[in-house]
Amino acid sequence: MTTQSEESRYQRGVYGLRIDPGGTGVPVDRSLLVDAADSWPTWEIAWEPLAGGTSDQVPVVESWDGDHAVLAAQPSGFITVDRAAGRTTLHLHEPPTPATVLHPYLASTGVVAGHWLGRAPFHGGAFVVDGRAWGVLGAREMGKSSLLMGAHRAQLPVLADDVLVLEAGVAFSGPRCLDLRESAAERFGAGEYLGVVGTRERWRVTLPPVPGEVPFGGWVLLDWSDRVEVDQPDAASRLAALVANVGLTAPGVPTLGLLDLLDFPMLRFGRPHDWTRADAALDRLLDGIRAVGPGAA
Repeated sequence: MTTQSEESRYQRGVYGLRIDPGGTGVPVDRSLLVDAADSWPTWEIAWEPLAGGTSDQVPVVESWDGDHAVLAAQPSGFITVDRAAGRTTLHLHEPPTPATVLHPYLASTGVVAGHWLGRAPFHGGAFVVDGRAWGVLGAREMGKSSLLMGAHRAQLPVLADDVLVLEAGVAFSGPRCLDLRESAAERFGAGEYLGVVGTRERWRVTLPPVPGEVPFGGWVLLDWSDRVEVDQPDAASRLAALVANVGLTAPGVPTLGLLDLLDFPMLRFGRPHDWTRADAALDRLLDGIRAVGPGAA
């Protein structure tokens, strides 16, 4: 018989997965996950220690097939993802902290498991406007987290920070946290300093709860420009933007759902490197979203 406490351990999740810390003592902060839908599969997160100084245990090359994936962990170690077992194992010298489990380790699981489940994972964030999620795409240093923090300050729900997983017109929520770079943390006066997590310093902001699934509305493609610009790229540019931001790229791995996702509107959002104009720029973007979103005239 399943006890109430056993059932509750499966009622929280992220990226469309019910997260189970298993019996290995992985410190998952379940308060920063979301309520999981009954249809979400369960995924276990485990840890296996690497012997100190034995670099020969770490695979040199990442690998992938239809049932297993091996990913590099930053700054050291590796991650194995097992499809049949529904398990991600973190092979690290030291136990993972709650902060690193939330991001980046759950993110990599969301990408790989999402692909196996026929979903479309992207490197990108998302925020919610009028009940629909808008994915935010852009290269490194393009200001994705800064835009999301601006949306959070404007009381728009932030659905995901660094990984966005989509399926059949639905966007799945990421962990309830947003990681800023130093300049954005100073500008907003927000974020708990975590030190170096993964490959960079992070200042983490806790986000309020959101639904685990939100209908998808469209895309925001970030750009820098001398003035605020909101326009719609042509089909070739939209496809190129999606291809450049797919979550999983490996030889022989197909990219899922791109043509279907081209049916959703995309807005190019150009704005200057000027914090004093950020709020006005966000207002322009929201006007553009509402002009092309469902129910627009």
